[in-house]
Amino acid sequence: MDATTWRLQSLFYWKSLLQDVRSFVQQYDICQRNKYNAAAYLGYLKPLPIRKGVWTDVCLDFIKGLPKSNGKDVILVVVDRLSKYGHFLCLHHPYTTQSIAQCYLDHVFKLHGILVTMTSDRDLVFLSSFWQERFTLQRVQLQRSTTYHPQTDGQTEDKRHCCKHRTDRSFSVGDWVYLKLQPYRQVTVATRPSNKLAAKYYGPYIVDAWIGVVAYRLLLPKDVLIHPTFHVSKLKKCYAIPMSFNHLPVLHLCSPFCPEPELVLDRRMVKHGIKAIGQVLVKWTDLDTAQATWEYVSGLHTRFPAFHP
Repeated sequence: MDATTWRLQSLFYWKSLLQDVRSFVQQYDICQRNKYNAAAYLGYLKPLPIRKGVWTDVCLDFIKGLPKSNGKDVILVVVDRLSKYGHFLCLHHPYTTQSIAQCYLDHVFKLHGILVTMTSDRDLVFLSSFWQERFTLQRVQLQRSTTYHPQTDGQTEDKRHCCKHRTDRSFSVGDWVYLKLQPYRQVTVATRPSNKLAAKYYGPYIVDAWIGVVAYRLLLPKDVLIHPTFHVSKLKKCYAIPMSFNHLPVLHLCSPFCPEPELVLDRRMVKHGIKAIGQVLVKWTDLDTAQATWEYVSGLHTRFPAFHP
C-alpha cells in the first residue's frame, strides 16, 4: 500500500488520498488473496480449565513412523492433564478405531475409571462415528484441536506470557472471509510451481458458525472434502465480494465424484516418518492441468488398480 500511495502522491493530490488508497487495497480481491498478514499472532490463547482431580481429563495423541520393535511401530500417548502422568501404549499398523478403543479400555480405563473430558487432535480415529458414540455413551466430553492450531491444551501460565504478543480478531456469522491453508499439510491440493509466489488465500467464504472462542466454521463448496472449522489466525476479512471466487482445488480418492486418473505429470519422494514414500502428480480426466493433485502411489493402486503410473 505504501508503494501505491507514493506513486499516486508523485502525480496527484486530493484530501482523502490515504483513506481512498487504503479502501481500494482492502476491497481489491487480488491484493487480499496475495498479501501476507503483517499483524501479530492472531487470536488469544484459550487454555482448557485446570481440573481439581486427577484422571478426569486426558490428552491423546499418536507417535508414528518409529522403527519396528517386536512388530510395534506406533505409540498411543495418554496423559492426565493435571498430574502429567502418562501411559505409553505400543501398537502396530494397521490399527482400527475399534482396536484403539479396546486398547484404551484395557490399559487406562480399568485403572482410572470414567473421564470427564478427552482432548485430541483431528486424527481419523478420533473423528470416527464409533469413537464418538462409544465415549458419548459414557458421558465423556470429546474436545479436539482446531485445524493448524495445536496449542489447544496450553497452560494458564503460558497464556499470560503469550497473549502479550498476540492480537485479537473476531468475525460475525454471515461475514465473508478469505481462508489461508498450509500447502504442505494438504496432500490433495495441487502444488504450485512456486508456493512463494502463489496466492496465499482462497475464497472468500461465508462464516457459518462460531465454534468455541477462537475458531469459525465456514461454508465450503460440497466438493471440498476438508474439515470446515479453522482457527481465526487462518482467516482474513473480505471487505468487498469479488466477481469470481478462487476455490480450493481439492480432490479425495475416496470420493465417489473423483474422476479417473488420466496421466502422471511428475514424480517425487516425500518423507513419512523415517521412510521415503513415492508420490505422483496426477492429471484427472476432464479436469484442467492446474487441478492436478499429488497422490500416494500405494493409494492410487488401491483405488485404481487398472491405472499404472
